[in-house]
Amino acid sequence: MSTAETQTSVIRVEEITSIMAGAGAILQKNETLSIAASNKITGLLDTIEAEGMNAELDKELNKWQVNAKQAVEVMTKRRAPITQMANQVVKAFTALEAPLDPKKADSFYARAQKYRDAWAKECADAEKQRQAEIQKKQNKEKERVTLSAEIERQFRGAYLGKLNEFRTFYTGKLSKATLENIEDVKKVITGIKTVYPRDKFNELSVTVNAVYHDKIELASLINGVRTTIFDELAANFLENMEHLREQLIAEIPSKKTELESIAKADADTKATLLQQQQEREAAQKQAQLDQAAAEKAKSDEQIKLNESIGITNTLFEAAAEMAEVREENTAQVRQGYKILVHNSAGWGAIFLFYFEKEGQKLPVEEFGKKTLNQMKAFCEKHAHKTGEKVESVNLVYEDDFKAVAKKEA
Repeated sequence: MSTAETQTSVIRVEEITSIMAGAGAILQKNETLSIAASNKITGLLDTIEAEGMNAELDKELNKWQVNAKQAVEVMTKRRAPITQMANQVVKAFTALEAPLDPKKADSFYARAQKYRDAWAKECADAEKQRQAEIQKKQNKEKERVTLSAEIERQFRGAYLGKLNEFRTFYTGKLSKATLENIEDVKKVITGIKTVYPRDKFNELSVTVNAVYHDKIELASLINGVRTTIFDELAANFLENMEHLREQLIAEIPSKKTELESIAKADADTKATLLQQQQEREAAQKQAQLDQAAAEKAKSDEQIKLNESIGITNTLFEAAAEMAEVREENTAQVRQGYKILVHNSAGWGAIFLFYFEKEGQKLPVEEFGKKTLNQMKAFCEKHAHKTGEKVESVNLVYEDDFKAVAKKEA
């Protein structure tokens, strides 16, 4: 039998009715006695205040006090059955409420809350673990995108450097040609190779550092980028070298004519022609440098754009996974902090923190009534609200999970 059942079973409705029926009459008797006693003492006190104390008045006060004690005993005896019954009735009602009262530590409500809080913590811990896994996955994916972009940037940069070397080499061959070797130069230019050698491309190396990828994964990433871009670079090489070959072959006749003119010219004309030749070659060289720089800038810009798109996609995917995890956690949780104090020094740190944030603003009387546990409670709420915590090795903040009872929609 529960406490509530025991309490209500010992009280009979008939008893309550019988005892409470005389309550009015008893109250009236007690009221009459109390008023008479109060009127008597009022008169005596007024006399004392007007005339001062004397032996006769002291005797009267003593007599009144004796009678007052007797009056209290009489009134108490009269109302005892009523007040006792009233207390039993109150206890009967509160006994019925107790099992459902959230404030009672041993109530069914509190027991249910305990299980819900434990479940809320389990759900929150699982959510944190899943979020940590998603975050780790996101970090690795972001690094993969960034590494791939840097690897591609280095590969393309090395390729463009080689391409510029070929252009410079063959252009230099023609610019340095003489009448004696112009035909040999023509054969060299005509024989320009347009196939980009895969073995030479495979010899290119890159330097990158990873946090979330191990050596094997990094090597696989490098080889993957290398394989992905080779066909594109090979096609680009073919196009550029064919264009260079056609351009240089077209320039051979005019170069030969220029060399013949220089050979036949007098000293002044020859100097002028040589000056023009140098200026033209310098301009050509600068044009090649500008072209190489423009190609590299375009390549870097495209890589940066692709990297940005890749990172954005990664962030969107992670955000979607995070949202899904939050939806899966159906527990209504209000999370806060609970401070565990290791020693007295920890309480000292709490006091100083409370005084700085709140205590010094309070009136002296109010501050004097604050207990250390109240100060600790303030620090817990302050941390939950602002993120600011007591900095001390003598205490620790733990997550506190509280399941919320919420009406379903």
